[in-house]
Amino acid sequence: MSDAAPVVTCPECNAAIGKFADVCPKCGIEITPVEAATEPNVTGDSAMSTLIPYNNPYALLAYYFGIFSLIPCFSLILAPVAIGLGIAGLRHVKGQPQAKGTAHAYIGIGVGAVMLLLNLAVIGMMIVAAATMP
Repeated sequence: MSDAAPVVTCPECNAAIGKFADVCPKCGIEITPVEAATEPNVTGDSAMSTLIPYNNPYALLAYYFGIFSLIPCFSLILAPVAIGLGIAGLRHVKGQPQAKGTAHAYIGIGVGAVMLLLNLAVIGMMIVAAATMP
């Protein structure tokens, strides 16, 4: 076996074997993909998945849509989308807790709701001001 080949540990004898091997060359036990998957989990509880919830695209998109809804011209379009994606992100976390992204989802919902209400208030004031003009 070359040094560049992916290596995992045999669950029976702890021998180094090829990642896609069916049988351990040392003890002869059959290796299933579940048993051979003993490599470190790069998508699990890493610090990066906490900062950027790439396993929860709904929460991540809710966050960005919420932030971009701070741009006044786009608020009425992006704010409701941020709220909807934030709710979908929270549901995703509830179904798959390892996905993370709760804070991103809440930020998307919060900023989206504030910007939506602010824009509706401005539109309401504009309508009232236009109606009261002589």
